[in-house]
Amino acid sequence: MNPNPIGDIAVTQADHPKRGHVTRLTWHGWHVDIDDQSVSVPTQPSDGKNIEALATLLNAAYRTLNIPTARRHWPAAAVWSGLSEPLAAATETILRAARDLAATQWSLRSFDIYACTRQAWLETNQRVPHALLITTLRAALPQPGASLAEYNDTATRTAILALYDRAIELCRAGHTVSRTTRIA
Repeated sequence: MNPNPIGDIAVTQADHPKRGHVTRLTWHGWHVDIDDQSVSVPTQPSDGKNIEALATLLNAAYRTLNIPTARRHWPAAAVWSGLSEPLAAATETILRAARDLAATQWSLRSFDIYACTRQAWLETNQRVPHALLITTLRAALPQPGASLAEYNDTATRTAILALYDRAIELCRAGHTVSRTTRIA
């Protein structure tokens, strides 16, 4: 494969013995392969990677093949209209643990809001679905429908802590639903 960067997305070409000619797109640590008329995401580690970057890369791959895409509401967000008391309490506990981590360890490049939240989730024995934590954080964003990834990428530590505080308040009030077209 010979690298051929186009914009910010690196493009490499190779001949695969079984799949034929393959084009690999790489961006922010993610890889997406295009062969013939299909797009695939090869097995790769996801730790520390931003899911919004993968979505952007997939959209670029689909555009390359003229496959239309549309961002839709996340199905689980429409299901949750509030949390039961035990689930709200567990969500609040994990978000508090994530806030505590962010207070000392948050870093835009090495330990962002996703990493803080994931670490707290793991340390508290994954008592709630991880997606619920992200949905709650998304619902706490100052601008409804904004991207959590974009917010994280422009925020200060103080702003991240304030976001956790708002998410914790939402848990107390039982309002964690976020209708958004963003996947991150």
